[in-house]
Amino acid sequence: MSTGQMICSLARAALRVSCKRLIGADQRHETLEVYFDFQESNREEGMLNAAEQMTQLRAGSRNHSTQQIGTGYMKILYRTLLLAAFAVTPATAAESDPGPIIDVHVHAFGPDRFGPPGQTMCAPSEYWPARDPAEPMSKYLDAYSGHPDCAHKFKAPLAADEIRKRTMAELKRNHVVLAVTSGDADEVEHWRQQEPDLILPGLHLGRTGTLPDIAELRRLHAAGQLKVLGEIAAQNGGMAPNDPKLEPLYALAEELDIPVAFHTGLHAPGTAYFGSRGYRAINGDPLLFEEVLVRHPRMRIYLCHSAWPLEENLIALLYAHPQVYVDTSAIDWFLPRAEFHRYLQRLVEAGFAKRIMYGTDQMLWPESIPIAIKNIETAKFLTSEQKRDIFYNNAARFFRITDKTPSALRVGVSANK
Repeated sequence: MSTGQMICSLARAALRVSCKRLIGADQRHETLEVYFDFQESNREEGMLNAAEQMTQLRAGSRNHSTQQIGTGYMKILYRTLLLAAFAVTPATAAESDPGPIIDVHVHAFGPDRFGPPGQTMCAPSEYWPARDPAEPMSKYLDAYSGHPDCAHKFKAPLAADEIRKRTMAELKRNHVVLAVTSGDADEVEHWRQQEPDLILPGLHLGRTGTLPDIAELRRLHAAGQLKVLGEIAAQNGGMAPNDPKLEPLYALAEELDIPVAFHTGLHAPGTAYFGSRGYRAINGDPLLFEEVLVRHPRMRIYLCHSAWPLEENLIALLYAHPQVYVDTSAIDWFLPRAEFHRYLQRLVEAGFAKRIMYGTDQMLWPESIPIAIKNIETAKFLTSEQKRDIFYNNAARFFRITDKTPSALRVGVSANK
């Protein structure tokens, strides 16, 4: 075992932190990224003292430094010699590096997508603010996204380029090798041109209640600008999944073998009164997909946000229709952590660990990416194999990625294409 593996093992066992290993190009050095989460403990000084003790234990280490990477998180970097090793028991030799990650839910949005730029978001939310109908909506919005009352929050960048650059930096820093990205077609193409090895292009549609022309979708697909149909935010636009207006989209997805990403479940609390006025919670019921799935048996589809909080109906759908997958987007950083873990554990214990895919729903807040990853890594009920499935293997199967090389990831290799 290398020094880095030893330090990662100690970190996870003693401090309950995340640890990632990067092997240097010279194959002689490794860099460790040890993430300390002060959301789990306010004993910041004690955590850092423990980190210093770990540093004293290392052998052949070159240096270490600390870096704040978002509210409530600290990253400590170690550079060690791979040649230095410890004699350890097999029980401490578990590798904690999550390996490559596929994020199936990223957005290329501008800073004013949801209103005035610079909105603040809690990560996680600790409670949902109450609204007094007698007071102006602006007071509720200030409590929700203006000046929310939570311990850990971050503010959205004010410029589109800054959102893109910071999102790309977080994706790469956290070993994301493929990001399914949706938004307006022109903006997604701009992101793809900047990072062709990383971005798998989708199209965000349906949130206003209108749908794009099928001929335009065919054009985007032929140009390589449409590899995923979605996120389809029909629920936000007042449409249920079984709305007849969506039938041409399902038929096209089945014809062209384009995976479908469909919004289900949560949106901003209270959105029907200030944002997506067509939003109704009942339209996020996963059982509304049943007739659609039977009519389009060859369609690949995953339900965004795992239809939270409708877990029982989701389990019924997953059981009855084995081709359906789900993602963890938004709920893995936006919900209270205990609630996310409870929901995820329910799906895993019901037998669906092979059909859960990692996603962030990164919209305007790039710091959500490491938090979402951390919240899966710290789920004690998940085995190492289940975490690897959620982070990579399940998405690779769903998107039919048969070659792990960057060129294959770039185009989203399909087994029948």
